[in-house]
Amino acid sequence: MPCRVHWRRERSRRVDLSGRYPGGKIDGARDLVGILTEETLTPAQYRAVGRLVRQLHDAGVCHTDLNIHNILLDNEGQFWLIDFDKCGRRDGDSWKAANLSRLQRSFNKEVGRFQIRWQPADWDALMQGYQLIKRT
Repeated sequence: MPCRVHWRRERSRRVDLSGRYPGGKIDGARDLVGILTEETLTPAQYRAVGRLVRQLHDAGVCHTDLNIHNILLDNEGQFWLIDFDKCGRRDGDSWKAANLSRLQRSFNKEVGRFQIRWQPADWDALMQGYQLIKRT
């Protein structure tokens, strides 16, 4: 069941990841693999994915299955992360680079498996979005 990342910041700067999307599914949402087999994403869209991952990381949440099957795009242009069943909070920053590498490997893997429309410059745009967010 998809889970929307609810970015409700509280005074303690905690993030609530507990809410489920009403209805149990995201209408019209498709995973990036399905989208990228048919079309490319714009640099702005890749930056939005990077910002989403950065928000997750800044909240100290390690998505242990961060891959492009678990990133959805809905009909309104909203990106979603799903499959948080094995995820958890982590302190520090040492795990973040490995988590990003996992995502990058996912793009590379699906180029070979599904011939997705992806190139290294797309990763650069994603990382631009990731780096644009400043910690609060």
